[in-house]
Amino acid sequence: MRIFRHWIRHSARLSLPDGPVEVSCWGGSDTSLDAARRDAEQRLDAVRRRVKGSPCPESYEADIREELIERLDHANAVTRTRYGALVLNSTDHVFIDIDEPRYRFWQAFLRRPDLKERKRRIIEQVRQRARKPDCHGLGLRIYETHKGIRVLVRGLPLDPASPAASAFLHSFNADWMYTALCRKQACWRARLTPKPYRMKLRAHRVQWPRDEAQQAAFANWLPGYEAASTHHATCRFVEALGISRSSSIIDVHDRVTGATSGRPLA
Repeated sequence: MRIFRHWIRHSARLSLPDGPVEVSCWGGSDTSLDAARRDAEQRLDAVRRRVKGSPCPESYEADIREELIERLDHANAVTRTRYGALVLNSTDHVFIDIDEPRYRFWQAFLRRPDLKERKRRIIEQVRQRARKPDCHGLGLRIYETHKGIRVLVRGLPLDPASPAASAFLHSFNADWMYTALCRKQACWRARLTPKPYRMKLRAHRVQWPRDEAQQAAFANWLPGYEAASTHHATCRFVEALGISRSSSIIDVHDRVTGATSGRPLA
């Protein structure tokens, strides 16, 4: 996953059949801005080669250009999204977001059930999925979110960018956009703190990296967001299935999300 402490944008003019055009690429590094600039130059070189028709790798790992709050370990990091919430990025804890139950063909013609019933059906389908042979030996934790269900899977060595990972998420009827982001960003993501608008806070676009004016605006906005967040939870723990598998990352997730707090979901 491309998460770095330092980011810089590098631009160059490329010659295209229709004329020259300026192209920009972001580069990242945990070491320094100079290292980030070299990363950006390498990405621009890849663009040049592609323009000239040289073979390029088919896969492309998208940047997660968000403020790095904390690296928990080599496989897990907490960042701040563009709307201000904290999110856990992981390559060894599988998170699955499910917003809708899987409907039978004939159910598609019936009235859509209410949110409570949809969540109940999703949980029952997750329980059924957990009994499949490929889930034996795994640990699954089910959480209720504001609009659906989150499943955390432990004990499954799975590359988030692989077709096998997409197939696994599809088997749970995971949200298609979430599945696509996991594949492009090469990590699993789980929001840790509430969405601002669900707490009736004004919208604020969080830039990264920020200039002085953006930093001042963010500093004015953040205390109100953090204060409101203490009265809400991001998810609610429902139950654990399969093998019990605890970890320090699960402890962080449950503590920061307020999974056992009983606070209203946002």
